[in-house]
Amino acid sequence: MFDSFSARGFDSGRGWAVITASNAMEYAFEGTELAEDHQVRPSVFTRALAAGLTSGEADLDADGLVSINELYDYVYDEVRRENPHQTPSRSIHLQGDLYIACSKRRRTGGEGLPEALREAVSSAAAVSRLGAVSELRRCLESPDLELAEAACRALRGLVRNDVKSVAGEAARALEEVSVRPLPGLLDFGRVGQFQPAPHQRLELLGPALAHACIPHPRDEWIHAEAIDDTLDVSVDTARPGRLEGSLTLEGKAGQASVPVRVEVVPASVPRSVGQVPLPPPRTTQGRVARGPVAVGPTTAPRFAPVPPSRRASAATRVGHPESQLPPSVPGSPVTPASRPPLVGFAERLAARTIDYVLVFVFACVLVFTVAMFWAAVSGGDGSDDVMANVMAGFFFLGWGVLLFLYDWLFLRFAGATLGKMLLRIRVVDTRSGGPLSHRQAAVRGAVFGLPQTIPLLGNLLAFFESLAAQADPWKRALHDRTARTLVIHVDR
Repeated sequence: MFDSFSARGFDSGRGWAVITASNAMEYAFEGTELAEDHQVRPSVFTRALAAGLTSGEADLDADGLVSINELYDYVYDEVRRENPHQTPSRSIHLQGDLYIACSKRRRTGGEGLPEALREAVSSAAAVSRLGAVSELRRCLESPDLELAEAACRALRGLVRNDVKSVAGEAARALEEVSVRPLPGLLDFGRVGQFQPAPHQRLELLGPALAHACIPHPRDEWIHAEAIDDTLDVSVDTARPGRLEGSLTLEGKAGQASVPVRVEVVPASVPRSVGQVPLPPPRTTQGRVARGPVAVGPTTAPRFAPVPPSRRASAATRVGHPESQLPPSVPGSPVTPASRPPLVGFAERLAARTIDYVLVFVFACVLVFTVAMFWAAVSGGDGSDDVMANVMAGFFFLGWGVLLFLYDWLFLRFAGATLGKMLLRIRVVDTRSGGPLSHRQAAVRGAVFGLPQTIPLLGNLLAFFESLAAQADPWKRALHDRTARTLVIHVDR
């Protein structure tokens, strides 16, 4: 062991040294707590001595070597901090410096700093390094990001490796340029489900270095985008309920966390609707239609109420299909602004075409696999006939079943089929605006898919029942009405 010190020229010390856990008038505290394995823990003194040598923290001047004096100073501070009634003592008779361990701690080199400041940072004198902290603090506030980042790196090195007096001052300097967002809490309040995503601006205070931060949302419904010296934060309104999350801002000198809250009010439908008087809307000729409108029981969905400022401009015309739908709130008609962005027949047909192609490709792969397996089992004779029979049987009997299973599973667990996902379309429950239950997904898939088990006739039936969405104010096909579902856009 001593060869490693002599090779570096640190073997000049001679003599002896004794470090004791306490003085002659005190007890050495051993501790009374037992570890989980019922083994007695080391004493306060032993624990501090071992920690200082193994971690390198006893190397107080960060020169890579632990001297006997540094070890005593470290152990003294640690023991007194844990037990003020115990005072470690030492008795030393030495000539020169005696080093007893090596450490991995090194003083920072100060790369990127002016020459004079770099020399002060790497000086062996703690007073010089302490004086350099004040100059590094001024560099942190510089608009020159390269210089500010170099000062930040130097201060972090002092915090890790230097003595406590220097490290504490360096840590306080870094705190001054840490990320300071304003406001400290983003509360979006109550927002209607499927409404456009609300936005709030988060300002970043402090010098230029404090603005150089990267946002890390902790939840998938939180979105953040850096715009100049601010962050634009928005929340997704697709999932109902009270949501609480956080946005972490990781900066050069530390990080900050901003709580984010929002209450997404679920879309709902009234349990029963009777005779509801509507406010007198204006017709296109400027005349006013008066009298109540009778509205019978219906399963049409009711979404977030329309603000009073928008009701007047969205009045319902007499005889318009919208006037026969249940109102959002008593006394106000349902308007396009009060309902979610619905999907038209053309977009639904495009999504269904994509689904047909994907299911057909899967069916071909499945049929080919079954045919090859049968051919291998049967010895390879008549594989073409097997392929033809399996293909014919599948398209006559299994196509509708496969469509049913495809719709059922994807709608239940993903909220949309693959074709709808590509076009940003989702199928939701009419009553709650949330995901479908197993029963709803199965009913919807059965009404649409199972009739197509009958070739040609079943396909025509599915096409015509889907055309019913053209005449429905809420663009619902027959399978939507049966399962009480609604097809909406998720990005509008």
